Amino acid sequence: MLSLVETDEQRRTVEEFCSTQECVGTKDDFNRAIISVHSKELPSEATPASNDDVLGFAGTSVQNDILMTQQLRVYDEPGNFQFFKEPPRNTFGKTVAKKRVPSDSEHGLKSRSAKNSDSLTTAKAHNSHKSPSQRYAYNLVNAAIRGSKKKLLEAIENGEDANESDNLGLTALYHAAAHNYTEICKILIENGALINAHVGELCETALHAAVRWHAVDVTEYLLSKGANRRAHNLKDETPMDFINDDEIRAIFGRISDSVQNVYPSRKCKKHSVFLSKTLPDVKLESGKLLFNDLSKDTMNFETATHLVVQAVENQAAETTVEILEAMLRGQYILTSDWLDACLEANDVVDEKMYEITAINHNGQLLAKNSCSTARENYARMEPGLFRGCQFYFCKHKYLPYRDSEIKKLVQLAGGVILGREPKVEEYIESGLRPYHARRAEYNSNKLSGLFAVYMPGQSIPQRVVKQKFISLITPIWIMECIAKFTLLQPEDR
Repeated sequence: MLSLVETDEQRRTVEEFCSTQECVGTKDDFNRAIISVHSKELPSEATPASNDDVLGFAGTSVQNDILMTQQLRVYDEPGNFQFFKEPPRNTFGKTVAKKRVPSDSEHGLKSRSAKNSDSLTTAKAHNSHKSPSQRYAYNLVNAAIRGSKKKLLEAIENGEDANESDNLGLTALYHAAAHNYTEICKILIENGALINAHVGELCETALHAAVRWHAVDVTEYLLSKGANRRAHNLKDETPMDFINDDEIRAIFGRISDSVQNVYPSRKCKKHSVFLSKTLPDVKLESGKLLFNDLSKDTMNFETATHLVVQAVENQAAETTVEILEAMLRGQYILTSDWLDACLEANDVVDEKMYEITAINHNGQLLAKNSCSTARENYARMEPGLFRGCQFYFCKHKYLPYRDSEIKKLVQLAGGVILGREPKVEEYIESGLRPYHARRAEYNSNKLSGLFAVYMPGQSIPQRVVKQKFISLITPIWIMECIAKFTLLQPEDR
């Protein structure tokens, strides 16, 4: 039977064993003991201890434990396992960032604005899979971060969009504003960069960045060009909420609200036409031939700029998932009359007269002018309809809908899909709010951004039902919000 108490006989056995081992020399304390080994067994630069330095270890088991630990043999790591010394890089062949943003930019921001408690998030891309020329190639965002006027102009001349963003959704203008690069901001804005674009995780503008990082010169320039001082982010914060010194406050007081100067983008307008299968077969084939000859057709709906659908009278169309998705992608949704006009002119004609103006559901009017509203929201780089909202899908059968289609619409609108039941405390602590919720509506009715999607007639977890902060909605509510491009009040509980 095993005993937890060490007997004297056991101690003597250990002492006898230690007496047969080589001595260990120590100087001053045990932590600096040097292992004495045979040179043929393990080469070492350490010199063996002399007999004068040897301490007599005896008496206590603690001393014996120390001695035995010090005499454990140390092995070199075999060369075959050097692979595990470094973490795997892009094991599955996928990059983690669309654009490379050098990390030295983050260091520059922090050193210049150390007094700010907030930290500007910068993109960190793993580009080890690229060649050296690709890895350090300048693009428009990199040029803005580095403050390189020459490289920035080269990128614009090469056709890069002035509203280009990195993998975190931060535009070149946002980075330039944070670094207080007035000349870079001027070049970008004069080449079509949107001064009030809402970007990044919190949907902030360039003026948010300038004030947050005490970029005095850029703050004054942006305000003079009509930057919106009342633009709010997902936490309902405006640039004025970030003012923490008299110098910035004086600039806001000196420059009154001015009209925004809109500069046309130098990027050529693209026509990438997708023809809906709702069109008659004859018209569908004729349109494909025309746009193929003009190099304007596309087989990929996701990259299209124009969607042509079969309309009913008065430029109205029945609600379909295809139309709702096109709205969220900022596409022109046009009637087949536009296709007829293009066929007659044998070229692409202006599309504004042919945009869908009404959306019906089962023949009844559901929304008016929402297609153009959604497209303009996308073009202005404003937050998606469901930004600041989180959705939990109950484990229901969503027939006759496909849950994958409903979830895709939610994500295209900027919503976050939760893989577990909503945690109200976490959402409240985050400070996030639905961007498109009307402020008066939010204050009076306590509209939160937490939603649980369910199908009528199926059970809902009681933990979700009891949470008054979580709104219960159906797939119909999601589609109606998108069709009207408005964040509606949820159904009654």
